[in-house]
Amino acid sequence: MIVHDAVAYAHSLGFDPAGDLADAAVHLGAAPGDRTAIGFGKDGKPFDISGPYDDPRKVVQTLERTRGKGNYHYIAHL
Repeated sequence: MIVHDAVAYAHSLGFDPAGDLADAAVHLGAAPGDRTAIGFGKDGKPFDISGPYDDPRKVVQTLERTRGKGNYHYIAHL
């Protein structure tokens, strides 16, 4: 359930899941109709910690497009 909810949350922010999610999805089962009580983000805003394969500029551009400037938390991997 949490994986399906995380994917839905990321999608609402303008991010698509990794291409190999479909391979793993067969082990997750169908997405339940009810949502989990687990919240995502920090202090009511999206929170991203960039990884070594992320494009920080693209992530920030996406967050600014979908949430607006300053309406997210972000830590860049250097």
